[in-house]
Amino acid sequence: RITNGGINIQYSGITNDLKGVSFTDTNNGTAVGLGGTILRTINGGITFISQIGSEIPVRISLFQNFPNPFNPATIIRFSLPKSSFVMLVVYDVTGKVVQALVNEKLEKGNYEKSFDASGLSSGMYFYKLTAGDYSVVKKMVLIK
Repeated sequence: RITNGGINIQYSGITNDLKGVSFTDTNNGTAVGLGGTILRTINGGITFISQIGSEIPVRISLFQNFPNPFNPATIIRFSLPKSSFVMLVVYDVTGKVVQALVNEKLEKGNYEKSFDASGLSSGMYFYKLTAGDYSVVKKMVLIK
């Protein structure tokens, strides 16, 4: 959990305790915590992405969200074997962008991002990972 002067509370979806937060400006920041937790943001803490573990993957992967079906939140994991500009975007069944979860350059490693769909209706959604020339789409189901 990240706080902004006690005014706004953002939930990262991470269960490890966070121990430190540092911002280089109003948008770019990092939070660190137990178990090697590192969260980064480029939009002032509205969304965070966390790198998990220290292993370097051998290939790029997008994993099935968990849980699926979900209500209202789920975790999306992906792996990068090399540094890449990454976009992770959620779409509805009509192809309309619901939320951009990641839109930044990431270092090689394994990542997870929580997606909170509490403001959305039940149904099928798609999430697309684009990193360099690689692109893959998976589906997920929100049941309320």
